[in-house]
Amino acid sequence: AGDRILGVLALKDGKHHTLRADSYVLSLGSFSAVLARQLGMFLNIYPAKGYSITVPVKNEEA
Repeated sequence: AGDRILGVLALKDGKHHTLRADSYVLSLGSFSAVLARQLGMFLNIYPAKGYSITVPVKNEEA
């Protein structure tokens, strides 16, 4: 609780770069839960035919 993502480490042309942003999106479909678990988060997402989710935006101006 209270942990934040400070950046994402990316590899380009053999060099590591830190990408920083105000917000990050985890959009791997049902695989999002697998990655989130590695980050200490639990997402109640399971694969199913026709699966979709709609969530409210906290800050539409961001």
